[in-house]
Amino acid sequence: MKSMAVFVAFEGHAGATKSIDGQLLTRGEISLALSGKGRGIDIGVTLGALTISPR
Repeated sequence: MKSMAVFVAFEGHAGATKSIDGQLLTRGEISLALSGKGRGIDIGVTLGALTISPR
């Protein structure tokens, strides 16, 4: 199966009662940044990949 695009993904999140999350997906000059707020108790960092391929 041929990949159309592969992105590197970084995520960090932390909170106690009020929580915040940020994600960055990047591929060379193309980047997508996401952020969000919520409620809960959490802390962590994630490193991963996103692959887009035709059906």
